[in-house]
Amino acid sequence: DFEKVSSELHLPKELLSSISEIDISNYRKVKGYVKISIEGRNKDYLLPVKDAVIGYLNGNDYVREQVKEEKESLERKLQVLSKKLASLKKTAQRAKELVLDRDVKTIGFNPLDIDKTIIDLKFRINDLKLALKSKVHGYREVDYYLTDKPVKPKRKLIIAVGLISGLFLGIFLAFFKEWLENVRRERES
Repeated sequence: DFEKVSSELHLPKELLSSISEIDISNYRKVKGYVKISIEGRNKDYLLPVKDAVIGYLNGNDYVREQVKEEKESLERKLQVLSKKLASLKKTAQRAKELVLDRDVKTIGFNPLDIDKTIIDLKFRINDLKLALKSKVHGYREVDYYLTDKPVKPKRKLIIAVGLISGLFLGIFLAFFKEWLENVRRERES
């Protein structure tokens, strides 16, 4: 229904009439990625349709809500880890002061473990910041390709399969005809 698709994608009906197929599927079982295949007769119309489909998907309320929830979740994790990091830094500083002032001979834990945990938290915080910048978004173009050669129909493949099928069918018919003649000769004799 070109009318409905045209109004949803905000594209002229004439442009959509040259499109033969739009397919959306999971991309190689990779979480968070989908593959959008658009086939048409005029390659000049494929790019505007691609952009319109991506815009339509990003305009979807469900997609916007999912992106918002993912972003909020990452921001909450970032806040918790930042608070934990600040607390650990204070604890490490206090332990160092106690050891250096020689007020306490045994602390009950290894101060190097705190430093190791602080370093791990810094890496986790950096990973979350990167995820917020690069991974939390709606649909976007990762890669695309256009070809001047038609993808369908594959004439050479169709001809090759037809010739091989014809050869096998001809051989089968020859053997079948021979078998029928042998059966007929046996009945006559």
